[in-house]
Amino acid sequence: DEALVNAAKFLPKLPCALFAVAMTASSPSSSGERFTWKRSTTCKAIVSAYSEQWSDIDFEDVGEELAEKLNDHDIFAFLSSIDAKKTLQTLKLTGCINITGRGLIPLRGSCVLEQIDLSLVGQHESPDIEPEPSISQKAVIRVLGSIVRSPTSSLKQIQLPKKFLSETGRIGAYSELKQFLFKYNRLLESRRSSCSKCVISSEDPRELQFRRENDIRATPWIDFQREDKYSWGRQNFTCYKCMNIFFPNFICDCEESLHSFLGHCSTCEKHYCQDCVTMTRCLICGKSSCNECEELPTCDNCCYRHCKDCLFESECCGHTICVQCPYNRCNGEDCTKGYCGNCQDDNSPDVNYCSKCCGEFCSDCRYLTCSENWECACSGCKEMIAPLITSRLIEDNQKLLQNNHELTEENEKLRDENEALRKNQRTG
Repeated sequence: DEALVNAAKFLPKLPCALFAVAMTASSPSSSGERFTWKRSTTCKAIVSAYSEQWSDIDFEDVGEELAEKLNDHDIFAFLSSIDAKKTLQTLKLTGCINITGRGLIPLRGSCVLEQIDLSLVGQHESPDIEPEPSISQKAVIRVLGSIVRSPTSSLKQIQLPKKFLSETGRIGAYSELKQFLFKYNRLLESRRSSCSKCVISSEDPRELQFRRENDIRATPWIDFQREDKYSWGRQNFTCYKCMNIFFPNFICDCEESLHSFLGHCSTCEKHYCQDCVTMTRCLICGKSSCNECEELPTCDNCCYRHCKDCLFESECCGHTICVQCPYNRCNGEDCTKGYCGNCQDDNSPDVNYCSKCCGEFCSDCRYLTCSENWECACSGCKEMIAPLITSRLIEDNQKLLQNNHELTEENEKLRDENEALRKNQRTG
């Protein structure tokens, strides 16, 4: 045992614990929905060498390949080996896509767990997983519910799997998940937490609590009311990294508003404060993104950063333009002609706006639109394409003359061939 303990000291923390589990005399066994597992003396000895370091666990440390192979038996044995109920404060199940959640049973009733990330992805990764992971809402809620019910619960932040927040997870007024979110929201409200940016000593606690109770209803700690895919089940006011609390300035007396200090990344779907992560906000739609997730592109015209949904590629020069910058685009069907403000003085497509019918077309599309019914066509549009109409009539007239000339030549050719046939018949 001593040799194994000494060897384990050279391993990183998480691989060391998995090594300790592998050295146990018994493997985890299950009976119905229950797991049973007993630590060996060797396992206890190895784990004790890291007795002060089991507060924070992130399975990203074991690598993606190994994390994908772990199952509920492995997670159960690992949590049991470190006595997670009494020691673990932060748990991130990064990459554990093959677990159902039954292996989290050793955490039931924990009073020390502060943060649990069940999104199964890394810190700056999108929570959308294909194919859908095996994690079970029922198994997870049983464990989390027991933690929330504890009067001395320390739980501060939960990151739920994107799978739970889908349409099927939101349906049903009395679903298990909704009931859990309601109880968790009530737990967070009962703590009467204060904003990390406020000077609380200058505040009257009763006045602060009154304003919070009246204003926070519109935005709860965790959204369990609004059944939309963008906010439902998402925890508010809490930074994912430092877990400090930041309220909007309409709730407390912060000099900085919630939106300027605590941002929600639209890529990894986590909240971060400015002290932990640098975020860039789209000035058009308001979406934010961590610079570690995705640095927002810049509009070549106004030089501001915007999300991809608010940008497009200009047809005239290929530059990236935001939807707020001037851009003349033809409204004709299947027409891609257009030009940005930077190209309007160059040889840009002749896309113009008609003040009478409010149509914006290039000359070709405007001519086609008017030619469908010249009598009912907009007079302003006809004036704008008058030179084009003249040139088109001249072109059409030239084409008719050319066609007439070709027909005349063809007719003469046929006449000559006919005369030749007649001569052959006479001589024959």
